[in-house]
Amino acid sequence: MAQPDTPSFQLPSWSRDELEVLSELQEGHLFIDETFAPNSHALGRDSDKALAIRWARMHEALPGAALFVGGAPPGDLVAGPNVAGNGIDDAWFAGALATVATRADLLLRLFASVDNEESGMLSLRFFKHGAWRTVLVDTMLPCLTGGPAFCHGASGLELWPSVLLKAYAKMHGGYAKLSGGDAGDALVDLTGGALSRELMPQLSPLDADEEREAKLAQVWGLVREMEHGATLSQ
Repeated sequence: MAQPDTPSFQLPSWSRDELEVLSELQEGHLFIDETFAPNSHALGRDSDKALAIRWARMHEALPGAALFVGGAPPGDLVAGPNVAGNGIDDAWFAGALATVATRADLLLRLFASVDNEESGMLSLRFFKHGAWRTVLVDTMLPCLTGGPAFCHGASGLELWPSVLLKAYAKMHGGYAKLSGGDAGDALVDLTGGALSRELMPQLSPLDADEEREAKLAQVWGLVREMEHGATLSQ
């Protein structure tokens, strides 16, 4: 099967929900999402525990940054720190995002619209409960000293991880709801694919050569089987 051309990092440009919001937005004002307002409720923490978090517009959170840098493939991600009780265990989501980011077409599909970023809004999409669902968010990000809190780009120049995390948090009812999730479940939400879990044989330095070779052959057999199934489903 011929491999598809590597897609360029060009973002899609349509979201029906944004047109309605724009019609209600007062001239000169940036969108604030009242259904997921930038405050302690969005964090899912009590207000007295959220004092270390400040909220800032995307480009104020990281001056000079952009969603993607110069058409180049995305860089590395960093899971959010646990600072002043505001941290969440989002390493599982960062891992899923890093996997998806190896495929430009899969990553860009998550951005339903960036046309109205200057008006303070973005539309993301996730595959949830059997369908692709659009999530409209404002461009306010929770920040700590030095930049966005929680999962973010390692380079300090990319905003796409923080934006995706915000939309994913809104879909689940708050950032705190994302603490300690499952990377496999996130991959389904991010790709619309199916999840299969396989028990891999355990290798040991005490294994005899023949036993080790047999286990490795079993591992590669499982990989080929899953690859064959993925090819048939395309």
